[in-house]
Amino acid sequence: MPSPLSGVVEKLAVKKSVGTGSWGTATTCGALDGVMFLNGQAKQSASIETDNSRGLSIASDGTPGPISCTGAYNANLRYEGLDVLIAMIMGVAGAPTKQATTTAYKNIYKWASDVYGKMVTTAKNMGGLYIEEIPTGKVVGITISGEVGPKPLQISFEILGNKRETA
Repeated sequence: MPSPLSGVVEKLAVKKSVGTGSWGTATTCGALDGVMFLNGQAKQSASIETDNSRGLSIASDGTPGPISCTGAYNANLRYEGLDVLIAMIMGVAGAPTKQATTTAYKNIYKWASDVYGKMVTTAKNMGGLYIEEIPTGKVVGITISGEVGPKPLQISFEILGNKRETA
């Protein structure tokens, strides 16, 4: 008899940060901020430069280097829920308009001359175990990929953040 799949159900929320002075401040994610995604994770690294100039055989201290925080999230190319991420790199997102009496909507993204101040907060719920968050991030890359056949197109978002927090 087949058994159900087990594992951690991951959920991703993305919220546009408010104001240009909010770098380093997380924006609260809530209802309707969820994104259907396949996989992805935030990673953080910080180098420590050891000081062995005092003639000791073992370095006793170090200076923290710059913190590097990146996130990469992959999803099927379905626009609902991904509009915030697409708009953050493009710069301008029009309001979706319903097409006649169908369930289809039309939306036009445009390039802005300056995307300064356009930031997002990403929060990934790891099945209720903990939250992995990038409080402030810039969408710095989008890659669309696909192949001939029944598989949907995929989109990958690259985010450069200020830090990775878990709670």
